[in-house]
Amino acid sequence: MKAVTARPAEDSVDLLARIRRQFDDSAQLKLKAHDALAEPIARATEIMVKCLLANGKILACGNGGSAADAQHFSAELLNRFERERPGLAAIALTTDTSTLTAIANDYEYEQVFSKQLSALGQAGDVLLGISTSGNSKNVARAVSAAHDRPRRRRNRKAARFGRRAYLRTPLANCPHSGSASSHAALPLRRHRLHALGGRMKNCPAARRYAAAALILISAMALQACVEALLVGGVATGVVVAADRRQAEVMFTDQRIEMTAGNRVGEALKSQGHVNVTSYNYTVLLTGEVPTAQAKAEVEKIVSEIPQVKTVVNELQIAGASSAGSRSNDAYITSKVKGNFLGSGRFRPTDIKVVTEAGVVFLLGLVTREEADAATEVARGTGGVQKVVRVFEYVVPPAKK
Repeated sequence: MKAVTARPAEDSVDLLARIRRQFDDSAQLKLKAHDALAEPIARATEIMVKCLLANGKILACGNGGSAADAQHFSAELLNRFERERPGLAAIALTTDTSTLTAIANDYEYEQVFSKQLSALGQAGDVLLGISTSGNSKNVARAVSAAHDRPRRRRNRKAARFGRRAYLRTPLANCPHSGSASSHAALPLRRHRLHALGGRMKNCPAARRYAAAALILISAMALQACVEALLVGGVATGVVVAADRRQAEVMFTDQRIEMTAGNRVGEALKSQGHVNVTSYNYTVLLTGEVPTAQAKAEVEKIVSEIPQVKTVVNELQIAGASSAGSRSNDAYITSKVKGNFLGSGRFRPTDIKVVTEAGVVFLLGLVTREEADAATEVARGTGGVQKVVRVFEYVVPPAKK
């Protein structure tokens, strides 16, 4: 038996140094890519939100690691991300091995995504195509299929989208070896396909970071659709309706929540549990912090975020709540929303529900009659200890 020779200690030191250097390189790359990627990702996310609010769906594809990215993205939408909500319509075109191998065997591998998209895609849907090289032929064919996808006009006659070269917006040049490009979210909408991601030259690591960032940020921002979903039965499927906020306001509210969460997390350093909910630029703070000073600090941090107009600070000075307590709060929230569906006196999509320690907070742009009706329903829901109204009131439309 051959003896195994122990690796010298200096080899272990070199390995640790290499690992640390890779962490440092990754951090520096993210900082360099920050300005270049923020706007394209924001644009992509906003259009995805509008797609879902219009009863569309997101289809994702890619090869290898990009296929994993596509599946990750779809899973975050279909299941959940950070908080409980109804699923959002998304399909990864990379998962059905029977379909993929049948198409590859009967036709060619270049058509494995395009044939699926031709069958499943509809006008108003979004295609998220991910390619490390930017030259994946099957992804490019999917883009072409998106251009050519027939849609139904009101007279029920089929018409085709005009074929046009899709846009590949340059994002940035990075000082890394190799070359790569990405074309991200591509919506099938009206007569053209808009590329919402972009091309990353000379920077494979930055392209992968762009895909990861798009997955993370989009999954967070698409939570804006949560309150706009009414989940029906098998026969009715999912009915989508927007609340009274404009799409841009919904997107800004999500940006406020994300920015506030990051800044508060950095300030508290895991000492406490803070939920940030923004609705029409009014921010509700719930959860627990260790001291009165921390409570005031969190409020100050959030109030300084651009476009925040009001901060409602309902933080409690106490230890962080348990996982069991938070799970119960999520259950109460779901029950309140379910009871809203059967009320008939207001649109459930106009009201956002947040629960903390059994206390239900209601946010939204509503009339006073709608606010009273929603409060009554929430108070009658089992497990609710108290109802706090954080509404903004609107004038009801004049009766004709």
